[in-house]
Amino acid sequence: MYKLIQKIILGCLFCSFTLIMQSRHIIGGEITYECTGPGILPNTKNYSFVMKVYRDCAGQGAQFDNPAPMGVYSNIGGTYRLVRSFTVDLASQSNVPPDANPCFILPPNVCVQEGRYFFELRDLPVIDGSYFISWQRCCRNNTISNIVDPQDTGATYTVEITAEAQIVCNSSPTFNEFPPIVICVNEALAFDHSATDVEGDLLVYEFCAPLKGGGPIGTNENPGDPEGCEGIRPNPENCFPPYDDVNFVGPQYSAGAPLGGSPIVRISQATGLITGMPTVTGQFVVGVCVMEYRNGVLLSVLRRDFQFNVANCEPAVRAMLESDAVINGKNFVINSCGENTIKFNNLSQLEANIVSYDWEFDINGSTRTFDSRNV
Repeated sequence: MYKLIQKIILGCLFCSFTLIMQSRHIIGGEITYECTGPGILPNTKNYSFVMKVYRDCAGQGAQFDNPAPMGVYSNIGGTYRLVRSFTVDLASQSNVPPDANPCFILPPNVCVQEGRYFFELRDLPVIDGSYFISWQRCCRNNTISNIVDPQDTGATYTVEITAEAQIVCNSSPTFNEFPPIVICVNEALAFDHSATDVEGDLLVYEFCAPLKGGGPIGTNENPGDPEGCEGIRPNPENCFPPYDDVNFVGPQYSAGAPLGGSPIVRISQATGLITGMPTVTGQFVVGVCVMEYRNGVLLSVLRRDFQFNVANCEPAVRAMLESDAVINGKNFVINSCGENTIKFNNLSQLEANIVSYDWEFDINGSTRTFDSRNV
């Protein structure tokens, strides 16, 4: 009896997903800033901003705000004041490309769009306190699993410019990549959620709670003031910081364990690498905060929240041989008595998805390789 192991290198392992999505609206966003230099007025600075907002475009959810109402608030000694309010036109709208990994077939009803807004603040006085630049909107997908009342919970996207950041004309870090749209349950996850800082400041990463902002008031089902703090489109003049965190469904979910499970999915404080193995299917709101330090001083906190869609993934390509037995689903045993020539009948499916084959045989201590379908 000879035990022969076939190793087939497939172009990729295609997966099919079972995922039902219903659209409400927001699934993520962030605001970044760049200090562009001194203003015309004494002791002022100029800043440019980019706000990215992500929406679920698979259903009948609301469109991107156009224009989007923004607020600039100061915090000096714990007292918040509205400094400026204005609106920003939607600059661009585009679909987020499917995950770069071609080994996954996304369900047809998954659609994510990114809206971008660009604006400037000129001659912003340097103050002994922080500025918060904010936008709020209701609501999130009603199918989110890890927060309470997601269909009635909006989002706040905000960035803080500390007093120290104003003095040194600091610019915030920016995220390098957007997270994958779909991840597989019970499969290893490794996503580089790092950011880049042009000034080379120290970046520290952590999971943090996404922020509430707005509510269902102002709809046909909930008439009232749509520009109030519980409205679908809060007016910056009505709703000041500090903002409330979303309410996680405890105890299984929290800001630090947004996907639940045991062991939990984690983020590296040093690199921003998100690793682990999600064990529950569903849609999960995740918040990531990046603290920016220079010489031990906190300059800014970059916040992003997004939605992980965790789905069942079934392989649509299987490596298989015609054999007498299969061990552990991957070791194929073929019995041969007295025959010196053995033909291997490759039953791997689906052929259309297989890019290449790599056979390796240990024959009398010498490794022989082949690349045809059958050997």
